[in-house]
Amino acid sequence: MAITSTSSFRPAPAPRSWAHARNIDPRSRVQRQTRDRKRCLGAAGTGAGKGFAGQTIYLSVVWISQPLLSGAPLSTVAHDAGAALQGAAAENPGYRLFRDALDRGDLQPGMVLTQSDLCRVLGMSLSPLRETLVLLQSFGLVEVKPRTGIQIVYPDVAFIRENFQFRIMIEVHALRIFAQTDIAAWLAAMIAAHDQSTRNLSDSANVEAATARFVAIDRRFHADIVGVLRNEAISGTHRRLQENIGMARLTHKRTPFRQQLLDTVQEHRAMLVALAAGDVDSAVAALEAHFRASTHRTFAA
Repeated sequence: MAITSTSSFRPAPAPRSWAHARNIDPRSRVQRQTRDRKRCLGAAGTGAGKGFAGQTIYLSVVWISQPLLSGAPLSTVAHDAGAALQGAAAENPGYRLFRDALDRGDLQPGMVLTQSDLCRVLGMSLSPLRETLVLLQSFGLVEVKPRTGIQIVYPDVAFIRENFQFRIMIEVHALRIFAQTDIAAWLAAMIAAHDQSTRNLSDSANVEAATARFVAIDRRFHADIVGVLRNEAISGTHRRLQENIGMARLTHKRTPFRQQLLDTVQEHRAMLVALAAGDVDSAVAALEAHFRASTHRTFAA
């Protein structure tokens, strides 16, 4: 599926060199990031702004309220730039080492480190580390502070809200296309998997194992919907958004408990039932309701 960019939005250009990266005025970088976020996501913070396709996005501090971007086309996605960044992430081993270190707790959001510190934690030499840092800066995961060090992003309210909002835009668009394909077998398998998850989470003495099984189902559920676009730039971005949200939950100790997982199962099932009935609008409404609830759980669990 070809997606044409019709807006002026482009990610901030990567620094030409490590020396250049260290000399960038952090104020100008923040200004660029704020400008780009507003162009892509609407006005940041509480209030209303113009989002994709000129639709109004109303934002709340703890959840994303109606109206959402039902059926909003992704015509403004910077496809070429996104594909280049996702390709770089796939080819750069330091990116995965960085993510794994965050998951293990060897690195903590908000901490400031030197290059030597990161080399030691990630087990990398200086030259490949610098290449990785350019990529991490492009993704907004680190900021190089002159004379201070490298600061890992802290997943604050704006970070969580923006990642959820971007996921909504991708998945609503993908769901409408997904519903037009032959998904009968997929629906039957997913409904059965969700029903089994309900039984496992309700009855299993080993909640940890039941949780791990459902987390895998949850990731496949959303990835399959986005995968219908057959666009690796979008799929790669979607995976990164999921990882960002996972990092936020880990940072804020938002480990889901049994009832939250059961709620998620039912929210998914509402989408599946609507899709099985051929009611795309109801499926989209169920998806939006699921994301509102998920956003709230991330903040207030």
